Amino acid sequence: QSVITVLVTLAGALAAGFLVWGGIRYITSTGNPQNLDKAKQTIIYSIIGLVISLAAYVLSNLVSGLAVAAFGK
Repeated sequence: QSVITVLVTLAGALAAGFLVWGGIRYITSTGNPQNLDKAKQTIIYSIIGLVISLAAYVLSNLVSGLAVAAFGK
């Protein structure tokens, strides 16, 4: 369980970094459609990655809680 917590924390930090990077690229795209699309993709993919990692964390906590309730420690 603690390994999953560490991995989700790292994934969250990485996703936040990519969100910032995508925002910087979006601001500095200066109207260039190709750069603007790349920045939007970076932002979208980082949000998708964050949602997937949070869903995995919630699911692992749910399964762990059910296993403890069913089988005990």
